[in-house]
Amino acid sequence: MRTQQEIFEEITTSFINNATIVQRYGLAAGQTYDDQFSKLSLETALFTVISYSIWILEGLFGKHVTWINNRAKEIRTGNTAWYASQALKYQHGDTLVWNTTTEVYEYAVENTTLQIVRYAKAVDLGAYVLMKVAKEGVNGPEKLSVPELDAFKAYMNEVKFAGVELVIVSRDADDLKVYYNVFYNPLVMNADGSLLSDPSIFPVEDAIVLYAKNLDFDAMFNITQLTDRIQLADGVVSPIFESASGKSGGQPYSAITSYYESNSGYMAIDPAFSLSTTITYTPAP
Repeated sequence: MRTQQEIFEEITTSFINNATIVQRYGLAAGQTYDDQFSKLSLETALFTVISYSIWILEGLFGKHVTWINNRAKEIRTGNTAWYASQALKYQHGDTLVWNTTTEVYEYAVENTTLQIVRYAKAVDLGAYVLMKVAKEGVNGPEKLSVPELDAFKAYMNEVKFAGVELVIVSRDADDLKVYYNVFYNPLVMNADGSLLSDPSIFPVEDAIVLYAKNLDFDAMFNITQLTDRIQLADGVVSPIFESASGKSGGQPYSAITSYYESNSGYMAIDPAFSLSTTITYTPAP
């Protein structure tokens, strides 16, 4: 928000730069308003009143915008982002109470130690809203247990909009297998992909695991992005993508040529296809 002085200076600057004003008043070029008008002049008094009025009006507009923004945050919108935010507010083992003022079910006291849902995504599929949720596990997202999921569904049924059908799932990570031929620098990396300086570190495997782990919940798995991450790993000269596949639960693997959308919202390397067996290392020529 502008100060009254800033508004006053903007008005007076425009005033003395107006060609008609310069001619009528006989103003000198290169001089400021204060150089040519007294602080007690009629013009200064007029501009002071105008600048003060504008300053008051802008202040009122600013307060109104703030009120609107705050009110917008309070209003239940019912869009997919709202459903995801409600999921994160779930407090396992706590009861909801009816707020007679806002006319919504909510928790009497926010208790973050009971908020077990750490990942949530809602997608409007027309006939229903699909919600994928997960809690925080040792190695990242982890599905809710059956009792946790049942209680969460009961919670969402209370806070959701009437008439909206919710399909809520919490699944194990989608399985992922990737095959690369990595050309490496033999001055930095061993033939098994470990570093010469520290054989306990496998940069390529770490890059793949971290890429999958650090993807935003329910984000698309991208082969190009994964290849870029591998390219940045210590000792890598050129990573050549060969193939990749993904699957959910007992479903068959499907080939990934560019993007993959997980059913669970997250993914992890299939232990049956460990990276030590799917990555081939070739000394760079």
